[in-house]
Amino acid sequence: MAIGQISEALFIPALPVFFKRFGFKKTILVGMLAWAVRYTLFAYGNAGELTFMLITGIALHGICYDFFFVSGQIYTDQQAGEQYKSAAQGLVTLATYGVGMLIGFWIAGLITDAYQDAANKWQMIWMIPAGIALVVAILFTLLFRDTKNRWLKILRFLYNSAVIALYQPAFCCGVFILYRFHHVKKVPFMQRIAMLGSGFIGRFYADSLLGQRSRDSIVSIYSRREESAKKFADDYKVPHWTTDMETAIAHPDVTVVCVSLPNNLHETAVNLCCKHKKAVICTKPLGRNAEEAKRMLEAVEKAGIFHGYLEDLVYTPKFLKALQSVKSGALGRILWAKSRETHPGPHSEWFWDKEQAGGGCILDLGCHCVEIARSFIGKDIKPVEVMCWADTQVKPIDAEDHAIGLVKYENGAIGQFEVSWTFRGGLDLRDEIMGSEGTIWLNSFLRTGFDMFTTGKGAEYVAEKAESNTGWLFPVGDELNELGYNHMFADMFRAMEEGREPAESFYDGYVVNAVLDAAYRSATSKQWEPVKLDIWRGQEGVEKMRPQTDYNEQYYLIKEETTHYGAKKLILKDKKTGQIVEQTV
Repeated sequence: MAIGQISEALFIPALPVFFKRFGFKKTILVGMLAWAVRYTLFAYGNAGELTFMLITGIALHGICYDFFFVSGQIYTDQQAGEQYKSAAQGLVTLATYGVGMLIGFWIAGLITDAYQDAANKWQMIWMIPAGIALVVAILFTLLFRDTKNRWLKILRFLYNSAVIALYQPAFCCGVFILYRFHHVKKVPFMQRIAMLGSGFIGRFYADSLLGQRSRDSIVSIYSRREESAKKFADDYKVPHWTTDMETAIAHPDVTVVCVSLPNNLHETAVNLCCKHKKAVICTKPLGRNAEEAKRMLEAVEKAGIFHGYLEDLVYTPKFLKALQSVKSGALGRILWAKSRETHPGPHSEWFWDKEQAGGGCILDLGCHCVEIARSFIGKDIKPVEVMCWADTQVKPIDAEDHAIGLVKYENGAIGQFEVSWTFRGGLDLRDEIMGSEGTIWLNSFLRTGFDMFTTGKGAEYVAEKAESNTGWLFPVGDELNELGYNHMFADMFRAMEEGREPAESFYDGYVVNAVLDAAYRSATSKQWEPVKLDIWRGQEGVEKMRPQTDYNEQYYLIKEETTHYGAKKLILKDKKTGQIVEQTV
């Protein structure tokens, strides 16, 4: 605002110079063209690297206002003369702030409503009034006439006033859009979702989508089975259902596609989203392997569409609080991050088919654990190699049902995952983070502080993957929230609306797939296997940190403690000789 006011004050003194050298027509034309340039700058500027475009657009206010509006008023006074100038100014005001403003605001409303959900909405919303301004400037150049004859002068004045008034709709479009732009955070956006998949995870997603933000809606449901599509549509009041995936994605009302399909169908769905330029959010794991995930990442980036990776367990309330503590330095340097997810096995038949799923519990559960540990250690720290044990201990399947793995990071930190489809007792989600200055233990699901005993009379659903509804049980108060779904979708949709990347994108899904590929290779070779990352956007060449704490000029401090008998004990290392000594003070 201040830049615009300063600009307006600076360009007022320039008007007499322009009138004398170039005349009214060219001066007013400069003002008109400045409006077109200003709107174009607003269309392509942003709050990042292109901030200068927004500032330049604001600074153009002086030329836009002084050279067009002020010049027009001066021209009106000169042409009308003392006898008619009051009436002339009234006529111009009626034409511009009356009819012109009415048309301008009407057009602006149509534009903002038409493009409010489009991926490139702000570019289109600004470029349309820029185009109007340019067209009217061309008409002005061709049609504006001046004359010395008194009667022709009056007629020309009326004619020229009408030509200038044509410019008002473009101006009003800009004013209205500026208002909408300034108040954009106050305008509630509504996402219209195509849900691909009507099974267990699709219903979990639907419960969260329709329950948390309230303003979003599922407008189309795709399922491979007609009866499932109809049932989902009835249960969630979805107006459109189909058994053709592309029909759901291409539906004209859809603004974002949510993929909750078996792993082998993810790439097909993502490619169709790219084809129809629809934003896409995809359940975990992104691909059955890193190569599949890489193709999807490259496809969405080439298409220029929004993409989000639905890794819900890095959005749980406990995780978010723990991550905040880690980032604030409460634990010092993170040395080790362990994540465990175990339960009796997944719900749907395709999980147990290695071809459809791509693997067993490593792919199904390890994707959660790897991303949890990676988030605590630092997503910009490169995972370099993996050691993994895996076996099929209980289930009659081709894939593994139990695995333990270590992931080594470039800075020396270790990530650890424990995953199983053979655990009895429910869903066990636990994380442990160890740093140089502290430790965090998280128990996210199995023991939540809500313990209940029942004989089973009247008991129904308890919690996801609970194996019994009698005896001592551990219900979950708000399952959708505790599993991170609410925070996850809120981040995804806010990111879309704010024009930023979400906390989890397809790139994160690709990195996770690359780590899991190394885990599968290690389970076969029984050796450390390198993580192969063709695409890496984090730090390179991070050295392993070996900090040493000075005690005095002679020693490093290894440990300091107070004994049960009140003495203070020090374990020290001599800086020169390396000798370890003990002192009591």
